[in-house]
Amino acid sequence: CAAAPFSDSELGQTVSAAVFDSYVKGRMRLLESSVREEMEEEAERRIQAELQRLRTLDEGQRKVLAARKHVEEEILTSKCPRCRTAFLDFEGCCALKCSRCPCNFCAWCGEDCSNSSQEAHQHVARCAAKPPGADVYYPGDRSEFHSKQAKHRAPKLESYLRGLDNGTRAALLRELQGTLRELYSHVLRVFGV
Repeated sequence: CAAAPFSDSELGQTVSAAVFDSYVKGRMRLLESSVREEMEEEAERRIQAELQRLRTLDEGQRKVLAARKHVEEEILTSKCPRCRTAFLDFEGCCALKCSRCPCNFCAWCGEDCSNSSQEAHQHVARCAAKPPGADVYYPGDRSEFHSKQAKHRAPKLESYLRGLDNGTRAALLRELQGTLRELYSHVLRVFGV
């Protein structure tokens, strides 16, 4: 047939509301399926491109990549002390509860305070890692909180960096210089960056 298809408005005026509703739902499922396929294809293209990039790395570059991943994921990222689920930020009280497991813990020092919210609050109230003058439960100024976190992580970062060979360490510090500059400048200075 050479005739143009019915528009949605024409179809809606021609068929019953139940039939039109089924038609719209079917079109939505088709559209969602099409979008899902496109997203899966794009994800597969990105994965293949990343695998190709990784295949082209020499041994030194792979060591730097592994070191960077360790620093970013194991040292600089806050995690639940029990299940190691990362958390990027939080609002409110420093007595935190993991979103994945029943662990309650302190945002200041990362100590596991069992499964008890009450124990977590008691710990936060007297946490030695909390800066003098800080509120009993709330971090207050975010920059002060992040600075305190950096001070807590700096020894781990410095120790890890000392364990790397000179070439890997130098390349890693060049890559991470922008990330580390604000809160970890003292660590950069230790290594002459």
